[in-house]
Amino acid sequence: MHLANAAGTPLLGFFCPAKPHTPTRWGPYDQQQWVVTPNLDWPEICELKNCPHGGCLNQLSDDEITEILCTQRLKTIHK
Repeated sequence: MHLANAAGTPLLGFFCPAKPHTPTRWGPYDQQQWVVTPNLDWPEICELKNCPHGGCLNQLSDDEITEILCTQRLKTIHK
């Protein structure tokens, strides 16, 4: 991800909502709009501190990912 970002290649990064894994810390520096973090109502599973299994990323459907990717790509084309 960091090499693609440095080369200016569009990318889509997936991050769980646990605080140690935030895209602000580990994501691409100048492409934060290409970051996907599931919006979940069950933080008690990982307490947003430490995720034991990464199941939250499995909650994203293929259709949601495709929609996010297409929406973000269209934004870059129409700049």
